[in-house]
Amino acid sequence: MHPKNTTANTVIAFNVKFFKMLDSISIHIKRSFRDSLNIVKGFFAIFWYAITKDRIKLGLSHFSTTSQVVKQGHNCTYEIGICNITGKSEWVRMLFDIYLNENPVQSEGHYGCFEKAIFVRARESQRVHIVFNWKDYVIINIDNLSFEPDIFWVGECESLGRYLLKLHLLDDKGKVFDELTLIQKLSNENS
Repeated sequence: MHPKNTTANTVIAFNVKFFKMLDSISIHIKRSFRDSLNIVKGFFAIFWYAITKDRIKLGLSHFSTTSQVVKQGHNCTYEIGICNITGKSEWVRMLFDIYLNENPVQSEGHYGCFEKAIFVRARESQRVHIVFNWKDYVIINIDNLSFEPDIFWVGECESLGRYLLKLHLLDDKGKVFDELTLIQKLSNENS
């Protein structure tokens, strides 16, 4: 039997604790630096916003729903406002995209989407009403005329829970230039 070298064990234990402490401190320093950097970026963004003119000419002004809880097969109504402050009427594409809040990734967390091209008159706010049953039916009402979406897709994600409903306005190249988000709960209970 060899006698235990308690001094060596103590030194090793101290070194392990010391390096764990250094690792913990470095993680906190990294987080603090990242948070400080975000604060500085925020100040610059506010400053830039204060000294530049608003270039928003066309955008989403309203996005609401009749219910916070939805059920597959039951209609839910959405109201959308698109505002055009320019002197020129324009076509935009409205994309309604639905993702599972806990897993907002393509395909397993993507519930569905639909898209519609909309003509927005100059110096007007265009109201759009949508009826969606969270299954297989979408009607888009513009100026008391009903339309089906240009594109409509529902995936295999049917998990119950909270969903992000992202409403995007797209330009003619498909680039998002405005976005609003709602959160709704998909439930199998009557609400």
